[in-house]
Amino acid sequence: MALDRRRLERPALLGHSMGGKVAMLAALLYPAEVDRLVVVDIAPAPNPPTLLSYVRALRATDLAGVTRRSEVDTTLAAAVPNAAERAFLLQNLVVGDGTARWRLNLEAIEREFPEIVGFPELPTDALYSRPTLFVAGSRSNYIRQDQEPEIRRLFPRSRITRFDGAGHWVHAEQPQSFIATVSPFLSGDG
Repeated sequence: MALDRRRLERPALLGHSMGGKVAMLAALLYPAEVDRLVVVDIAPAPNPPTLLSYVRALRATDLAGVTRRSEVDTTLAAAVPNAAERAFLLQNLVVGDGTARWRLNLEAIEREFPEIVGFPELPTDALYSRPTLFVAGSRSNYIRQDQEPEIRRLFPRSRITRFDGAGHWVHAEQPQSFIATVSPFLSGDG
């Protein structure tokens, strides 16, 4: 695994959404190499393609003449009504030297979206038995109660924490609560 090349010994992994899927797969396929795991608002299961509309809205945004993120924020308001979600997405807009561009390869994301929203079939013995924290937003459907048995099967030392009033971008919507929950877990105190 790439951890060896980087000389990382048993790191904690934290991932949100697709990054959470990557972190889960790393822990399940290489359990001896991961000390602990934080998965933010995603389950080890296929999820609905609800964010595809956001990808399409970003791709459809005309960036010609854009000099400030606020200009694009106004344009995206109809497609992404939640201001916190727009602000999170707009972190990927690079503005400078009289041009604006998306840092993300939106074409590839849209093209590969069926793969992104899926979850691969795992070996029958896949299991990660180290401490695992799943963090979910109460207004999000990316970790549903009917998925909790599979979470507990694959991650038997897991706990699931839900943040009231948060959606899929729980860490952006409630950063102080997120840090107060995740930091002690990562340090081994939580």
